[in-house]
Amino acid sequence: MQITKSLVLLLISLVLISCGKDDEAGGDSGGGGDTFECTIDGASHKISGQFAFAQKVASDIFAIYGSEDQTKSGFKNVYISLIAEPTVGKYDLGTDKAGSGNILETGTGKLFNSNFPGGSGSLEITQKTSSKIKGTFSFIAVDATGNKKTVSNGKFDVKIK
Repeated sequence: MQITKSLVLLLISLVLISCGKDDEAGGDSGGGGDTFECTIDGASHKISGQFAFAQKVASDIFAIYGSEDQTKSGFKNVYISLIAEPTVGKYDLGTDKAGSGNILETGTGKLFNSNFPGGSGSLEITQKTSSKIKGTFSFIAVDATGNKKTVSNGKFDVKIK
């Protein structure tokens, strides 16, 4: 069930990101005040502006996104999906009871998910209003063949659309 929800969320997020308005501030990651950043296997992943946001995707899915600009070859879509709109608190991203940490590598088409066997993770929401959400995260996500990606030092401060 979590795999199906992750795939639905992925498709919706790609449509939403590709339909977003152009950002006048410029920059590789969209510019602006909203931020989503982490380290993936030692490499920095910093997103700001229109490509860093959160939203309720469906009645039972809330997502927090940090996607690279789609004009970049092989861009990564990093997102946290939750099975309900979160409140301030801590969440286990290693089981399908709370949600998952995900990485989609468009160049390879691989989806890495913290709910796959061998995955784990945590999320802490430190602030939440009706229009903003802020927190920290880390996770180990695994693809269908067992390859792993380690996400550390994650933090976000984004608008809720």
